[in-house]
Amino acid sequence: MRKLTALVIGNAAYVHAGVLRNPVNDATDMSDSLRACGFEVVCLPDASHQQMDQALSDFHKALGNQDVGLFFFAGHGVQIQGINYLAASDVNSRPNVTPFSRPIMTPRFGQEWAYPRSA
Repeated sequence: MRKLTALVIGNAAYVHAGVLRNPVNDATDMSDSLRACGFEVVCLPDASHQQMDQALSDFHKALGNQDVGLFFFAGHGVQIQGINYLAASDVNSRPNVTPFSRPIMTPRFGQEWAYPRSA
Protein backbone atom coordinates (compact mmCIF):
# COMPACT_ATOMS: atom_id res chain seq x y z
CA MET A 1 0.00 0.00 0.00
CA ARG A 2 1.32 3.42 -0.92
CA LYS A 3 2.00 5.91 1.80
CA LEU A 4 0.57 9.41 1.30
CA THR A 5 2.75 12.10 2.84
CA ALA A 6 2.38 15.88 2.77
CA LEU A 7 4.47 18.80 3.93
CA VAL A 8 2.42 21.97 4.32
CA ILE A 9 4.01 25.32 5.18
CA GLY A 10 2.10 28.55 5.77
CA ASN A 11 4.19 31.62 6.48
CA ALA A 12 2.29 34.75 7.49
CA ALA A 13 4.14 36.45 10.37
CA TYR A 14 7.28 37.71 8.64
CA VAL A 15 9.75 39.27 11.06
CA HIS A 16 11.07 41.82 8.52
CA ALA A 17 8.44 41.75 5.77
CA GLY A 18 5.11 42.35 7.49
CA VAL A 19 2.19 40.09 8.22
CA LEU A 20 0.02 38.31 5.66
CA ARG A 21 -3.58 37.48 6.47
CA ASN A 22 -4.22 34.09 4.88
CA PRO A 23 -1.21 31.73 4.63
CA VAL A 24 -1.59 30.04 8.02
CA ASN A 25 -5.34 29.62 7.47
CA ASP A 26 -4.68 28.25 3.97
CA ALA A 27 -2.10 25.80 5.33
CA THR A 28 -4.45 24.67 8.09
CA ASP A 29 -7.33 24.16 5.65
CA MET A 30 -5.08 22.29 3.22
CA SER A 31 -3.75 20.08 6.03
CA ASP A 32 -7.28 19.21 7.16
CA SER A 33 -8.33 18.37 3.59
CA LEU A 34 -5.26 16.22 2.99
CA ARG A 35 -5.76 14.33 6.26
CA ALA A 36 -9.36 13.65 5.20
CA CYS A 37 -7.92 12.12 2.00
CA GLY A 38 -5.62 9.80 3.94
CA PHE A 39 -2.39 11.81 3.94
CA GLU A 40 0.02 11.93 6.84
CA VAL A 41 0.60 15.67 7.16
CA VAL A 42 3.35 17.78 8.69
CA CYS A 43 2.05 21.35 8.93
CA LEU A 44 4.43 24.19 9.79
CA PRO A 45 3.00 27.64 10.47
CA ASP A 46 5.45 30.56 10.29
CA ALA A 47 8.52 28.41 9.72
CA SER A 48 12.01 29.85 9.96
CA HIS A 49 14.64 29.18 7.29
CA GLN A 50 16.20 26.49 9.48
CA GLN A 51 12.82 24.86 10.14
CA MET A 52 11.98 24.88 6.42
CA ASP A 53 15.34 23.40 5.46
CA GLN A 54 14.97 20.64 8.06
CA ALA A 55 11.34 19.90 7.16
CA LEU A 56 12.13 19.66 3.44
CA SER A 57 15.07 17.37 4.14
CA ASP A 58 12.97 15.14 6.43
CA PHE A 59 10.13 15.10 3.88
CA HIS A 60 12.45 14.02 1.08
CA LYS A 61 13.97 11.27 3.22
CA ALA A 62 10.52 10.03 4.31
CA LEU A 63 9.36 9.40 0.76
CA GLY A 64 9.85 5.83 -0.35
CA ASN A 65 10.07 4.48 -3.88
CA GLN A 66 6.31 4.04 -4.30
CA ASP A 67 5.14 6.81 -1.97
CA VAL A 68 3.11 9.87 -2.91
CA GLY A 69 4.42 13.20 -1.66
CA LEU A 70 2.65 16.53 -1.78
CA PHE A 71 4.29 19.85 -0.92
CA PHE A 72 2.19 22.98 -0.31
CA PHE A 73 3.49 26.46 0.50
CA ALA A 74 1.56 29.63 1.25
CA GLY A 75 3.46 32.86 1.84
CA HIS A 76 5.93 35.17 0.14
CA GLY A 77 8.13 34.00 -2.70
CA VAL A 78 10.32 35.60 -5.32
CA GLN A 79 12.09 34.66 -8.53
CA ILE A 80 15.66 35.88 -9.04
CA GLN A 81 17.46 35.06 -12.29
CA GLY A 82 15.05 32.22 -13.02
CA ILE A 83 15.36 30.56 -9.61
CA ASN A 84 12.32 30.44 -7.33
CA TYR A 85 12.77 31.14 -3.65
CA LEU A 86 10.22 30.61 -0.88
CA ALA A 87 10.52 33.11 1.93
CA ALA A 88 10.95 31.80 5.45
CA SER A 89 9.29 33.78 8.23
CA ASP A 90 12.67 35.10 9.39
CA VAL A 91 13.83 36.30 5.96
CA ASN A 92 15.73 39.60 6.14
CA SER A 93 14.44 42.01 3.51
CA ARG A 94 16.62 45.07 4.22
CA PRO A 95 17.91 46.68 1.00
CA ASN A 96 21.59 46.08 1.79
CA VAL A 97 21.11 42.39 2.58
CA THR A 98 20.41 39.65 0.07
CA PRO A 99 17.08 38.47 1.46
CA PHE A 100 17.18 34.98 -0.02
CA SER A 101 20.69 33.70 0.55
CA ARG A 102 19.95 30.28 -0.92
CA PRO A 103 16.99 28.71 -2.66
CA ILE A 104 14.44 26.72 -0.72
CA MET A 105 12.66 25.54 -3.85
CA THR A 106 14.53 25.43 -7.12
CA PRO A 107 13.60 23.97 -10.49
CA ARG A 108 16.02 21.12 -9.74
CA PHE A 109 14.27 20.38 -6.44
CA GLY A 110 10.99 19.97 -8.29
CA GLN A 111 12.53 17.94 -11.09
CA GLU A 112 14.25 15.45 -8.84
CA TRP A 113 10.88 14.61 -7.27
CA ALA A 114 8.94 14.54 -10.53
CA TYR A 115 10.04 11.00 -11.36
CA PRO A 116 10.01 7.84 -9.22
CA ARG A 117 13.32 6.93 -7.65
CA SER A 118 14.74 3.55 -8.59
CA ALA A 119 15.10 0.91 -5.88
